[in-house]
Amino acid sequence: MRLTLDGQPHEVWTTAHTVDGALQQLGVRAEGAYLSTSRSQRIGRQGLTLDVRTERTVTIMADGRARTIRTNAATVGEAVEEAGITLHGEDTTSVPSGSFPRDGQTVSVMRITGSQEVREEAIPFRTTRTNDPSLFHGTEVVDRAGEPGTRRVTYQVRTVNGVRQKPRRVGDEVVREPRGQVVRVGTKPRPDSTQDADHLNWSGLAECESGGRPGAVDPSGTYGGLYQFDTHTWHTLGGSGRPQDAPAAEQTRRAKKLARPPGHEPVAPLRSPPPRLTGAQRPFRGAGNCAISPHSPAVEQRTRGLGKRLAPSHPYAWGVNSPTSDALLGPADVRELAGALGVRPTKQRGQNFVIDANTVRRIVRTAGVRADDVVVEVGPGLGSLTLALLEAADRVVAVEIDDVLAGRSRRPSPPVRRPAPTASHSCTPTPCT
Repeated sequence: MRLTLDGQPHEVWTTAHTVDGALQQLGVRAEGAYLSTSRSQRIGRQGLTLDVRTERTVTIMADGRARTIRTNAATVGEAVEEAGITLHGEDTTSVPSGSFPRDGQTVSVMRITGSQEVREEAIPFRTTRTNDPSLFHGTEVVDRAGEPGTRRVTYQVRTVNGVRQKPRRVGDEVVREPRGQVVRVGTKPRPDSTQDADHLNWSGLAECESGGRPGAVDPSGTYGGLYQFDTHTWHTLGGSGRPQDAPAAEQTRRAKKLARPPGHEPVAPLRSPPPRLTGAQRPFRGAGNCAISPHSPAVEQRTRGLGKRLAPSHPYAWGVNSPTSDALLGPADVRELAGALGVRPTKQRGQNFVIDANTVRRIVRTAGVRADDVVVEVGPGLGSLTLALLEAADRVVAVEIDDVLAGRSRRPSPPVRRPAPTASHSCTPTPCT
């Protein structure tokens, strides 16, 4: 007898005369089973072909509910129908609908909806670089700016049981071609001559930038050396490693190349602050107020309103009158003044005495104080920020509630290596009542 039992083919021998007797001999449970022929069908000498599907337990998960049925269905699809579940559109099951359902099997119905989305995406442009012997090495000029193109892309989007699946790309078309960028790259060697910058007051600039210390590093670790180079500028000038590790003579030699590239004429003293510069246009960090002048014995002339030194392509900043960089308070000065006045910062009045000159300069730069501004400072304390404001603003009005500090503010600027404010940079103390 050629027997297919629950989808598995077998060929067996039997001495039974009927199908029912053969099933009993083989131990096949016939209750609730599907038989392809009658149980009373006789089995002749030529044998018999018989298909038997026993009753099995199958659980169907659909729409947040579980349905458990007893079935002798031939396929999973038939079992789903017997559970009273209808599939629509792209709905499917977790196992192939044509597979044989096993006893104890769980089948999940997946409700699927589909749609299309059309998106416009940018096509990146290519950059073409050509060597230009008329430009100095390290210089790039964009002759034609690149523009990205546009591509319209169609995606097939599906949701399975309410969960959005990853979109599948099914088509695209180019709406606008990208326009390439054309850049000229300088190949002309930079001359080593620095004679045009030899007459400038480099010792004064070094004193202002780093206190004359070749190994000085700013608190952020970004700038170093006599002139507080950033690493990118130092390497652009031909330096290797870190600027603070190079000898003082090398630092000055490379700074001269930056400050006075050959072909640049001396510039007249600056009368108003030029625009702020960013990125590679800021080769020197400095204290934010240092510059050099052939006429200054130390650092009596500095740029005002600039956070960084100017690059060779911007030959400014070689002379604006303003107070000297020594006019700011350091840690020792704050301790000395506080001790002399017998004051300590109190939480009740929210007092904090700033001891870092770079911090107060950064505050002034961030505030965007201009040379013609009148600034009102509430709570000047010992005057750390006041002195930095005087460097940038035309006038400062200080409002202090502490009688001791207010009385001290009426007197001239601290005598510790610091000049009194000039007439154009005055401070008017206003005690609170």
